[in-house]
Amino acid sequence: MGYFIDGVYLSRPQGGLVDLMDVERVEVLRGPQGTLFGRNTTAGLIQIITKGPSQEQESYLKLGYGTDGHEMFGGMLNLPLSDSVAARFAIYGKETDGLC
Repeated sequence: MGYFIDGVYLSRPQGGLVDLMDVERVEVLRGPQGTLFGRNTTAGLIQIITKGPSQEQESYLKLGYGTDGHEMFGGMLNLPLSDSVAARFAIYGKETDGLC
């Protein structure tokens, strides 16, 4: 099973631990996908597609706190710069004293 984010391959240890944020869609492709995606996709693949810039101004902020010192933060800012250019910035971080 291969794991991809925006077409970039992730190794197995990292691929199973991806925190989803600012995601447009998740694609699950079953069966061998080596013709399109190369090696490590014999059993299929999971592809995560993140959101791209848009012409709408939007933003959000997420904060979280939990047991075992779990703290997380995330945010996104989308800015239209002109009629044909926009920028999107996203950030995510977490800290924990536990396993995850």
